[in-house]
Amino acid sequence: MSIRNKDIIDLLVKAKEKGMTVFLENGKLRYTIDKNKSADIEFISDLKKYKLDITEFFKQ
Repeated sequence: MSIRNKDIIDLLVKAKEKGMTVFLENGKLRYTIDKNKSADIEFISDLKKYKLDITEFFKQ
């Protein structure tokens, strides 16, 4: 499933609002969550769903 760059940016902005930092490490998509925030399992599922698209976006 492929999404547009604007949708990926929207996901990354939403991640930041939720206290998450999404990044590539050795070509793999990773994230961290601020210590004072709780994990949003549904949102993390969305990130996993679009993992390949987000990874390609970061590689651009």
